[in-house]
Amino acid sequence: MLPDGVTVEVIVVNQIDAGHMFVQQHTHPTFHVLRSLDQQMYVCYSQPGIPTLPTPVEVGVICAAPGLEGAWWRAQVVDYFKDNNEVEIRYVDYGGYERVKIDTLRQIRSDFVTLPFQGAEVLLDNVVPLSGNINHWRETNDRRSWCFVKQDAISLEARVV
Repeated sequence: MLPDGVTVEVIVVNQIDAGHMFVQQHTHPTFHVLRSLDQQMYVCYSQPGIPTLPTPVEVGVICAAPGLEGAWWRAQVVDYFKDNNEVEIRYVDYGGYERVKIDTLRQIRSDFVTLPFQGAEVLLDNVVPLSGNINHWRETNDRRSWCFVKQDAISLEARVV
């Protein structure tokens, strides 16, 4: 979570659309600990026999979820689809949403949740598509804005208002 009323440096780590993204405070004192946590979670959850989430799954529960390139990331269940045994999760450190089968998720060790969540979900105020058509915006502007953010690896300033 970003501090209220204070300008902080952030980096964009995941972009949903031109006005919706996830950022990290790369200058925050706890930020450097995330790399170590990632390594510990990889070692832990790459082994067989780690318990899956109990069912029925509760919305709001924190778990370990497969991330990119074999990584394991902390995630929060945001929706439960009982009919097909799936959940929607939000990655709490790197941002983004994904719908996954419940059996791909693992119970998270208590020591893996002591680090504050590093990803802050942000919605940019007054960012709307010029045409008023949100689908056109997602198809065109998002690609441009994501390329801008990703290629330039920029550091931004954010302020909660």
